[in-house]
Amino acid sequence: MIELHLRGTDVETAYVCEIIFSHWQQWKLSIHTTDQNHLSIGIVGKPAEKLVFGSVSALETSEIVALITKIFTPNAVSRLRADCQERIIDVHGVTNWLDKGALAVIFWLLSGQSESTCSVRDNHGRVSAAHMLLVEHKVLDLPIVDLLAEYLIDRIRSLQPDLPIPSNNYQIIPTHDVDAPFKYAFCKPFNFLRSVVTDAISGVSLRELAQAPTKWLKVRSGNIDLDPFNCFSEILDINESYGLQSEFYFIAGHSGGRIDGDYDIENPIMFSLLKEVVDRGHLIGLHSSYNAPFDATILNSERERLQKLAIEAKYFTPIDIVRNHYLRFDPRITPNVLSTCGFRQDSTLAFAEMVGFRRGTCRSFPLWDLENKQPLSIIERPLIAMECSLVSRRYENLSYVDAANRLDKLKAECRRFGGKMVVLWHNNYLRSAKDFELYEHAIR
Repeated sequence: MIELHLRGTDVETAYVCEIIFSHWQQWKLSIHTTDQNHLSIGIVGKPAEKLVFGSVSALETSEIVALITKIFTPNAVSRLRADCQERIIDVHGVTNWLDKGALAVIFWLLSGQSESTCSVRDNHGRVSAAHMLLVEHKVLDLPIVDLLAEYLIDRIRSLQPDLPIPSNNYQIIPTHDVDAPFKYAFCKPFNFLRSVVTDAISGVSLRELAQAPTKWLKVRSGNIDLDPFNCFSEILDINESYGLQSEFYFIAGHSGGRIDGDYDIENPIMFSLLKEVVDRGHLIGLHSSYNAPFDATILNSERERLQKLAIEAKYFTPIDIVRNHYLRFDPRITPNVLSTCGFRQDSTLAFAEMVGFRRGTCRSFPLWDLENKQPLSIIERPLIAMECSLVSRRYENLSYVDAANRLDKLKAECRRFGGKMVVLWHNNYLRSAKDFELYEHAIR
């Protein structure tokens, strides 16, 4: 058993220790309060052997940022990625400042404090990835929190080498946000004409543009199989061929208006799609509408609406998983809203602009209430990669080869730490054989 001695009011340090040593390592903890402004860690039965680490509360934000500039240097990252023996040998004082600041940096990232202090927002109110230190220091592709946690674990193992090692629960989890289930099924004449213009500007072939009116008329007449975005059966076939259970997140409200899509979840076509997902043994989640992550009343009504339909489709699992539309997430508001509405798990946290580890980890952790300074019951399972982040012209704009290589690196990091490689693929981004090939690459 691990003994932790820390100040009773230092809830931030306790939060980090619970995540690393209890949730992730599955060690038994014995927590004792003291009046010392640091964390002391020892092994039960070995009172003379203790390690001392800087507590979260002992550092101001400016000090944490200063430490991050040291931790995120190429040399320091290289040492963190080295084997255990090299990590815990002090070279040029590196161990000293890791002991001083590792817990504070982990909290700063996991709690969302790093994002709450960023004043730069995009047109959807999301924090700008370019202004995050993980991006500035070019370590978004590295699970920095997991690396720092590994360092702390190695330090404790130096006191007790036979501490249990948790099993590696690496897993690939395919998820699908149902933003635009069909291109033409709910498309009225004016919107159809606008879509043709958009396709022409985007470089769609003349042949496909010429076929569009006929397809639109046939789909609107009830031939849903001809809809260009309707590839849900193929997605399910692929996922099942790899033995993977999918998660489909459906929109059940329109708090943002047209930005929340053109479908009504109660439409018979949508109910048939929902039922296919359920009948084939996959999971249903809520894709909260544009403004719902900031309003518990709106969010709860959407959840109840989707739950009612899910029950009609013989899906009796609670709708307790959620991902916010447009990945909108305010760390000062959203965690509390999600928790208030009774959600068990969120999987929103990723940057739209680029793939990687937004909170520095590939592992699940309880969200933190910044306002009330306490952990919440809702678990965050970070989103690692979204297809449009990789290949969209407005984001990373990678080739298929480069996108595949990037995915391989992220999967390797998740595998190393026994994390979850959560990928998001929209059905309307699966249009060609190459699109499907890249998707299969992501989930195998």
